[in-house]
Amino acid sequence: MSLGEELLTLPQAQSRLKMKGPRGLRLKRYLLAKEKRTGKQIMQRLGGGKRASYRVTMSLLRKHCPELFKSKVDELQSNFRRYLSHIDARIREHAAEYVAEHVDPRLQELWQRDEMLAENLDELGKRVAEIVGTKKHVVARG
Repeated sequence: MSLGEELLTLPQAQSRLKMKGPRGLRLKRYLLAKEKRTGKQIMQRLGGGKRASYRVTMSLLRKHCPELFKSKVDELQSNFRRYLSHIDARIREHAAEYVAEHVDPRLQELWQRDEMLAENLDELGKRVAEIVGTKKHVVARG
């Protein structure tokens, strides 16, 4: 342990690591298993007997349990994901505004024109039928 390094209780360390669980118990079980597996002491035991109090430093955790810390790549990926989701939300918002302001009115205008053309074609067909009468015209094919 380096001089000036802050000794943390297990609940404090677990909180800094953003691990879930009550009162540092998850971290305690993890570190006891890690110490048993590696044969290296990670925690400092204060007090004695059955109710020993444990303390640990962040530098010891980083040295012996790097898997508990997010890697810089994971952190960068997380930051980019948040940034890009924010940009996506802004794009969706602006696209919706543009559609509401420019596309929808134009589309409505085109639908109205389409309906008017359909009515005009229907009238034109009726006029042609009146002019032609009931005679059937045969189109000459060349």
